[in-house]
Amino acid sequence: MGSGRKAVVPSIEQDLKVRQTAAPKLPAKRKLSAEGRKAISIASKKRWAAIKAAKAAATSPVPVAAKQKTSPAKDAAFRKKMSERMKAAWAARKKKAAGKDSIKA
Repeated sequence: MGSGRKAVVPSIEQDLKVRQTAAPKLPAKRKLSAEGRKAISIASKKRWAAIKAAKAAATSPVPVAAKQKTSPAKDAAFRKKMSERMKAAWAARKKKAAGKDSIKA
């Protein structure tokens, strides 16, 4: 019936030893001191201040005597000139459209 072997039942003590050694030990968590964090913070702020200063120096325009700009649309002569050009353009467009209508008819 059986193979002739006896079943081996581990004792409770052996079972507990296996469970205790089975859990892997994690390495101790490394902590940074308050002085270390502060030193890193100061160094990074100094680095970013230098970067921003360099950027501002590169992009700052050289001050030139300011010339007041006047919009051409505010100039009366310009508006009159544009009005005449637009009237001529619309007249040409109307004449071209009238010519096409006479061809179709």
